[in-house]
Amino acid sequence: ESLKGQTDVFLAGLYKWILGMVLNQRPHTIAKLQDVIGYRVIQGDYEDLISIAFLMKPSFDSVPDPNGIVGTSEMPPKEHEIATNHLLKIAKRTDADTLLKENASLMEAMMLEMKELLLKANYDVNAYSDWATQESSKFPTAS
Repeated sequence: ESLKGQTDVFLAGLYKWILGMVLNQRPHTIAKLQDVIGYRVIQGDYEDLISIAFLMKPSFDSVPDPNGIVGTSEMPPKEHEIATNHLLKIAKRTDADTLLKENASLMEAMMLEMKELLLKANYDVNAYSDWATQESSKFPTAS
């Protein structure tokens, strides 16, 4: 549990850092956290590979003029106002291994799509199927 907690804290800090950077651009950009998905690469009880998806929306507001010569524009949103709405997504991130183990049709669809890609690249799709089935049985699901 402590490694999951450390990962949560690291991901929250990383997200807040990225959000702070894009909000400090002029004009600012909003980084909305779309999804967070964890994977297991090394056999263990926790995810050791994390995928974070952001939706970046640039604003076209004029740059605030502290002297009021150019006119007024709204100040960019504060980092903490946006971050607090997304931190729960980090803590409750999707465990891809559990999702695939619990949804056989999704697992089959993912394997089929991967086979199609590998076939186009002249890889042995039967060897991939054997490997994927073997690997998926190694990892425990999230509790």
